[in-house]
Amino acid sequence: MLNHLSILQKIWLIIAMAAVAFACVVGSSIVFTMKSNTGLALVKDQMYDVSMLASQIKVEFKSVDEFFTQAVTLSDPDLLNNAKERSSYLAKLIQQVTQIDPSYSQLTKSNQVLETYTQLSSRIASSFVDGTVDFNTVGKNIEHKTELFNQLTQAFDDFDQHAHAAFEQELNEITENMQSALTATTTIGVVLVLLIAVTGHFIGRSIVAVANSLVRSLHELATGTGSLSVRLTINSNDELGRVAEEFNAFISLLQNSFGDITQLIEPLRDSAQNLRQGMDSLNQMTDHQAEEVQQVAKAMLEMQSSVTEISESAHEASDRAENAKSVAGTGLAKANKSVSHSRSLTEQMETAGQVIHKLSEQTGQVTDILKNINDIADQTNLLALNAAIEAARAGQHGKGFAVVAEEVRHLSSKTASSVSNIRNVLNELVKNIDSTVSIVGDAIQTASESAQLTTDAGGSITSINLEIDEINTLNTQIAAATRQQSSVAAMIVSNTEKMTSSFSQAQDLLKDVESISGELNNLSQTLSSVSSKFKE
Repeated sequence: MLNHLSILQKIWLIIAMAAVAFACVVGSSIVFTMKSNTGLALVKDQMYDVSMLASQIKVEFKSVDEFFTQAVTLSDPDLLNNAKERSSYLAKLIQQVTQIDPSYSQLTKSNQVLETYTQLSSRIASSFVDGTVDFNTVGKNIEHKTELFNQLTQAFDDFDQHAHAAFEQELNEITENMQSALTATTTIGVVLVLLIAVTGHFIGRSIVAVANSLVRSLHELATGTGSLSVRLTINSNDELGRVAEEFNAFISLLQNSFGDITQLIEPLRDSAQNLRQGMDSLNQMTDHQAEEVQQVAKAMLEMQSSVTEISESAHEASDRAENAKSVAGTGLAKANKSVSHSRSLTEQMETAGQVIHKLSEQTGQVTDILKNINDIADQTNLLALNAAIEAARAGQHGKGFAVVAEEVRHLSSKTASSVSNIRNVLNELVKNIDSTVSIVGDAIQTASESAQLTTDAGGSITSINLEIDEINTLNTQIAAATRQQSSVAAMIVSNTEKMTSSFSQAQDLLKDVESISGELNNLSQTLSSVSSKFKE
């Protein structure tokens, strides 16, 4: 049945089975989840609250009884009021339980008993608080109160136990449902997975059988051990069956084509060999001509390079000669300027020598004047000394004159000292002037010699300029000749390069043709080898 299905249909069959398995698992999970949710809702909305209220009712009832007991013991009206309030709150809790879960309607009776218990306990406690207690009847009331207390305690204990037992039972049922759901889901999943695995195995085995047969045939053809007369067996109508059918048709076509190729291999091989031999001879001739042209081109390139170097050397020599001429002209101008400056310097030095000589003469005159001043100072000092002696002889009358004489003598001493200092300075000045006169004389002689040397250098530079002009003329002639030779050499080199390029292109074409002939020969051999691998 599966052999008549396509591969896509087989895949969709597996997908459908997986979808059914998933739907079964999800459906079972939903059923058990709904059951669990119902139980959880019951626990959440009723049982948990009822269980908590049951515990709270027990605690509140004990609290009410303790408040009544303390009110009697302490005769405290506040405790009595608290007991009544707690009793009212307890009645509300009981009513809340019946509203949540009507199945506990029996608590309504307990609520009535609680009301009777509260009234009786309140009356007993009030009599003790007010001091109006009747001890003849109080004993019976207390016994009745005790009976009511025991009855309510038993009822509330039973209610608490029943509520907790129901709560635990419901939780156990929920747990059992969850375990059952897990077991059922696992069982269904395992069964469906096994079913899918078995179906997939049969489908895969049918696909692999055809694929292995196809791979085996292709491997035999690829390794050259197969026969073109072998055909694949077709066992299915799916895509692989159609592939096997088309493969058989292709092998039939390939068998016919190899038969035709085998008949053309020998003529092709002979033509390729003849073409290769002719191309080898033509290639040898072309290589010989290309070598000769390359030798000519190499020689012309060397000649062109030599001519170019000569031309460049001539241009460089001409440029350097021009630079030398320019430098020589600049040097000549500077030499003429130096001669002019040297002559001017000589004249200025001669004038300075005359001025210094005149200064030396005037310094000698100053020395004579200082000598006269010194003589006058000595005479003044002597006169002042005589005046002082005369003043001393005059006694009291010559005292004022003695002071004046002393001052005059003091001034004459200072004058003599100053004259001595000036004489020393003048002596140094005279020495410096004499030294300066000697130096100026030497400078005048040196400036004269420098001017003469500069004049001689200017003449030499003029001769150099004349030689440079002759060199420039020769360099210009050499450059013109080398340019003409370089142009001719360039034309020859260009022609040889064109010839070399033509031979190179011809060689490339010959190599291409030779390569094609080799490929044809290899192709014929390859075809022969390939065709021999397949058995017809």
